[in-house]
Amino acid sequence: MDSHSLTVIAWSYGLSGAAYALYALYLALSGRTWREGRAAAFMLGAVVLSAFWGVAGLVFALTESRAALATGLLFDVLRFGAWFGFVLTLLHSAGATRSAASGAPRTLTMIALVLLATGVLIHATIALGIRGLG
Repeated sequence: MDSHSLTVIAWSYGLSGAAYALYALYLALSGRTWREGRAAAFMLGAVVLSAFWGVAGLVFALTESRAALATGLLFDVLRFGAWFGFVLTLLHSAGATRSAASGAPRTLTMIALVLLATGVLIHATIALGIRGLG
């Protein structure tokens, strides 16, 4: 890649990593009432994983290291999993009050788990340099 593109990429990932890290710090220090429950844990986890994703992207942009790329891809999949968990927890708590919608969060949870596992598998094959089976 040319140096101009790498500079833009480095700034982009660096700023996102710093912003997510500051947001995670804010969430962690902003009182006890919001941190109760699974949704808050998933949200904080998603924000922390997003900060790590940004830092890994910055390291990759600066070094072009394959290990940094693999780490960034792993954090990317994990942060999506945490965001899925956050949304599904909110849906589950909303569905608990309505008995008719109780099956929807369970189905969505299974879909999210399949997507997460597929993402980890695809990124692992990319990181390990495994080519297609055909």
